[in-house]
Amino acid sequence: MKEKLFRIAFKKSIVTIILGVLFTLAGIASLANRELKWGLFDTGLGILLLYMFALPLVNGGYMKSVDKTLASSGISMAQVEADLASALHNEKYDLGRQYGLIYGAEPKLVILRNLVWCYIDESTKPVKSYGIFSGRRTKIYSVKLIDRDQCKTTVQVKNEEAGVSLLKAIDERVPGVVLGSDEKTKQLARTDWAGLVRYVDEKNAGI
Repeated sequence: MKEKLFRIAFKKSIVTIILGVLFTLAGIASLANRELKWGLFDTGLGILLLYMFALPLVNGGYMKSVDKTLASSGISMAQVEADLASALHNEKYDLGRQYGLIYGAEPKLVILRNLVWCYIDESTKPVKSYGIFSGRRTKIYSVKLIDRDQCKTTVQVKNEEAGVSLLKAIDERVPGVVLGSDEKTKQLARTDWAGLVRYVDEKNAGI
């Protein structure tokens, strides 16, 4: 699992890392030619990019969120890897019977039994044409996974059908979870989260 997360983090960071190296080299060249202003600027920018994107690959920073979840829950990496070995695989996530690994901007480990509320979120974003905003907007979909501590994890999905498919898979694994975002559930989540958690716990206990 760690190797896969490293490959994903490396793939996301490689272009920026290359830019960081190029800026640093350009800055050093400028300093060598006594172009102090641009030399310092390029070198500083290059070092900043390398610090932000290369250092996490070296010190394991890309595992920070996953490691935190493992430590706080007392779960071992081996347990997660064993569960995910036969997981439902997707480019955005791996979904086992007990755990889910979400490949977002920062990889996150989700303990499925802790989920309380999951729903599809629909929003829009501007459409660009050759780098220029076209004035049109396109729909984007994501699935929100909220656990008993109200920690929200977002899973980007291609379309509404993909979101429905993910919710169905979660429901098969943790039937007690509340699915959907109707007004009654939203109101309960805002005003009585503890009550919503109790409802899910009681539902799970009866399964």
